[in-house]
Amino acid sequence: MGKKNKKKTKKKTSNRDKTASQETILKKSDQNQLEQIKVEDSEVISEFLHKRKTQIMNLLLDDEKTIRELSEDMDLNPGSVKRYLDSLRKNGLVFQTKISQNRWGIRLKYYQTTAKKYIIKFIFPNDSPK
Repeated sequence: MGKKNKKKTKKKTSNRDKTASQETILKKSDQNQLEQIKVEDSEVISEFLHKRKTQIMNLLLDDEKTIRELSEDMDLNPGSVKRYLDSLRKNGLVFQTKISQNRWGIRLKYYQTTAKKYIIKFIFPNDSPK
C-alpha cells in the first residue's frame, strides 16, 4: 500500500494582520476617502507625473498603509517614502487615516489616498494671467 501525501496547509497571515490585532488606536481622522476629485492645479498634476509618487498612490487607493509597509512593498528607503508622502499630503492627494500604537509602544501612522478616482484637467498653454 502506498502512503498518501497529506500536506498540512497553514493559513498564512501577514505581519500587518498580526500587529493589527495588537494595536491600540490613538487617533482617527475625521476625513474620509472621496469617490472622485477633479484636479486642475498644474502643481498638483505634476505629482501624477512622478513614478514613485504614483506608485505610492496606487498602493493606497484601496487600503491604508504605514510608511514601513509602503517601504517594503516598493523596496524603497522609508525616508524616501516619507518625503514622497509629505509632498502628496501637501498637495491634498493623500491623508493620514489614523495613528495607532503597537504592543511595543511604537506609533504607526496610516495613510490613504483622498479619493478613489482622480480626474485630471490640464490646459496648455495656461491662459490665466501671472
